[in-house]
Amino acid sequence: MSQRRRRRRENRKPLSKKSIVTAGVGFLSLVAFAFLIQYSYINGGKVSKMLAGAAVMTLLVTLLALCEGIRGLRDTEFSFLSRLAGVLCPFVAEAAWVVLYVVGYLV
Repeated sequence: MSQRRRRRRENRKPLSKKSIVTAGVGFLSLVAFAFLIQYSYINGGKVSKMLAGAAVMTLLVTLLALCEGIRGLRDTEFSFLSRLAGVLCPFVAEAAWVVLYVVGYLV
C-alpha cells in the first residue's frame, strides 16, 4: 500500500454512534409522520386519540434526539458529516411536526 493511501486511512475519523442513532430517530420520526398523515387522510381526518398521543410522543422523542445531536455536534473526534446528519435529520423531522401542529391549530 502506498504511503498516500495509508495517510488517508489514518486521517479518516470514525462515525459517531450518537449521530447515527439521532439520525435514525429523525428518519423514523419522518416515517411516522408520513404514516400518520396517510392514516388520517384515509379516515377522513377522524383519527383516534391514541394516534394523536403517538404523534405527540414522536414529537417529544424527536426533540430529545435533536438535543442529543446538538450535544454531539461539539465532539470533534468524529467525522463532521456524521455529526451534521445527527442534527439535520431530527431538525427536519421536528420542523415537519411543528408545521403540522401550527397548521392544525390555525385551521
